[in-house]
Amino acid sequence: MALRKIGSVTLIFVTRDSIPTSPELRLPDDVAVRRVRFHKRWIRPSGVPGLSLLKHACLDASPRLVSPQELTGVDEDETRGPQPFDLALYFRCDCYQIVGPHLSASRVLVDFDDIESKVIAQENALNADRSGNEFHWIGRLRAHRQAKLEDRILREVDEVLVCSEDDAAELRVRRPGASIGVVANGLTKEPEPEQQEDSATTPPSGTPSRRKPDDASCTILFVGTLSYAPNSDALHYFLKEIFPLLERASPPGPLRCLIAGPGATEAHLALAREEVAFLGRVESLTPCYQQADLAIVPIRFGGGTRIKIIEAFSYGVPVVATTLGAEGLGVRDGQELLLADEPEHFAAACRRLLTDRAYAAELSREARGLVSRKFSAHAVQSTLCQRMLGAPPTGA
Repeated sequence: MALRKIGSVTLIFVTRDSIPTSPELRLPDDVAVRRVRFHKRWIRPSGVPGLSLLKHACLDASPRLVSPQELTGVDEDETRGPQPFDLALYFRCDCYQIVGPHLSASRVLVDFDDIESKVIAQENALNADRSGNEFHWIGRLRAHRQAKLEDRILREVDEVLVCSEDDAAELRVRRPGASIGVVANGLTKEPEPEQQEDSATTPPSGTPSRRKPDDASCTILFVGTLSYAPNSDALHYFLKEIFPLLERASPPGPLRCLIAGPGATEAHLALAREEVAFLGRVESLTPCYQQADLAIVPIRFGGGTRIKIIEAFSYGVPVVATTLGAEGLGVRDGQELLLADEPEHFAAACRRLLTDRAYAAELSREARGLVSRKFSAHAVQSTLCQRMLGAPPTGA
C-alpha cells in the first residue's frame, strides 16, 4: 500500500454502531489498526404529507462517533506521549466529519472519491417523476447539505483528492484557490495470466487467458454492488430497456448475461430468466472476465470514475458504456471502448462488438495500453505518494 512507502501507518476503521462485528482485515503486521463506531440518525418516512420533509429540514442526521474515547491514545508515541500525526488521509467526507474533530495532524487530506452532492442531485433528477414532490424536495435538501459540507472541507483541509480532472475542474470553480490533487482510480494489482499447456492461446501483454464456454453463446458481463444506487439503476435500465432490443437485433449467438456483485433485491431477481444469471458476491472476478465477450457499464448517474471499466480493460474485455459511465477516464469513443446513451444505440454498440470480433480486439489492445500508462497500481501509488508529500497539484 502506498502509505507504507512514506512512513508508519495507523488505520482507523469506521463502522456503524448497529454492526456487531467489524470485518476482518488482511493487513501487514506493521500497520496499526483501530476500530471506532459511529451512529447516524435514521429519519423514518411519514405517511403525513409534508412531515417527512419537515423532519429532514429540522433534524440533524450527521454521522457522529459513538464515543470519542474509542480514539484515546491512537496518536500516542510509546516514549514521547501524545503526538499529532504527520499526515491524516480521510476517505470520503463522512469519515472526516466523524473522526476529523478528534484527531490532530500536521497535514490533512480528504479523498472525495466522487462529488457526492452531484451524485445526489443526479439521482434526484432521474427519479423526479417517480419519487413524488415531497421526496424530490428532500433530495434537493440532501444535495444542498452535502454541498455545504464539501465546501467546508475545501476551506479547512490542506488538500482534497479527486479521481479525475473533470471533478477537479468543477471543485476549483466552486472554491477558487483550494488545493485539489488528482489521483486516478486504478488497479490494486495487475491480473495474472494463467499458465496454459498451449501458450499460443495466451494473449499478449500479460493479459489473463480467456476461457469461453464450449457453446457459441455471446456472454455479457455486468459487475457491481447492487445496493449502490447507480449500479442498481444501471442494471434495471439494461435488462428492461436495452437487453430486449439486443435480443431482437439478431446477435451472432444465444445471449447470456452474467451479473457479478452482492446486494441483489427481490426487484432485481424478478428480472432474472434463463439467460440472465445473478452470481452474487464472487471470490474472484477472473472466471467471469474469462467467460465474457463484452462488459457493460450503462450508468445513468454517479460521480468519480468507474473502476469496473479499468478492470475490464486490464482483462482484455471490450466495453460498452454510457458517456457518464466513462466520465473522467480520458477514454475516446471508438478508440478504447464504445459509448452510447440511448437504449437503441447501446444495443447496437453491443451487437457490433459481439459480431465484429476483430474490431473488439482492436479496442481491447488500445484499452490495455491506456491501463498500463495511466491506471496501473504502480502509476497510481506513485501519484498518491506525491500528493501526500505535498507536491504541487497538477492543473492548479
